[in-house]
Amino acid sequence: MAGCATMLGEDSEILTVRASNDATFEARLSDGTIFKVPGDVEIVKINSHPVRIHVDNSDCLPTTTVDRQISGEFVWNILGVTSSSGIPSSPALDYLNGKMWNYRDNLVIRCNLN
Repeated sequence: MAGCATMLGEDSEILTVRASNDATFEARLSDGTIFKVPGDVEIVKINSHPVRIHVDNSDCLPTTTVDRQISGEFVWNILGVTSSSGIPSSPALDYLNGKMWNYRDNLVIRCNLN
């Protein structure tokens, strides 16, 4: 059994990140991926844990959670839509592998806190 979001959804999404004060620094996703701010980072959908961005810049929030929403494919799954092969879909699988989520495209890390 596979969920609609599992079969039709994207495996990853690109997130554009910048600082509110236009500072440049390194940041780290909760999965350990290091990237430069400002810049793009790939969020790989592997589970339903919230994606967080961690920074060591003392002028910025140390942790920012990436906003997400439930994907349209997951909604179809909940409504009981079956796959094209006629196999019932599984919302639980979409939850476990993280495909039930769509993440925002852009994120601003709040800085100038001091």
